Amino acid sequence: MLGSPKKAIMPFSGRQSKELCHTHAHPHPVWKRYNMLFSISGHRNQLMDFNKEIDTRGLNCPLPILRAKKALAELESGQVLKVVATDPGSTRDFAAFSKQTGHGLLESSEANREFFFYLKKK
Repeated sequence: MLGSPKKAIMPFSGRQSKELCHTHAHPHPVWKRYNMLFSISGHRNQLMDFNKEIDTRGLNCPLPILRAKKALAELESGQVLKVVATDPGSTRDFAAFSKQTGHGLLESSEANREFFFYLKKK
């Protein structure tokens, strides 16, 4: 086991990764800055338990997905990975990744042009 949970505010072929990358339109739209944290589940500023965190700020598609895939491989079933990204297209990418791999997307949120994803390993 990788340690106690922390608190915080399938292999892919190259073809699949490229398809996943193009689930959003390039170039990325300009996103407005939001001061509050909003999640797709409708909760604000919810604290979420996670076992591991990766920082993919500054990386563009498909690198955040590939780093998450590698980090999930190191976790045990049921553990949670937190991903921090700055690529606006990562919202669609992680939704598609979750659907394709079966890993649960517990929450997706955005604050100050940063995107937060909590993935539960299947």
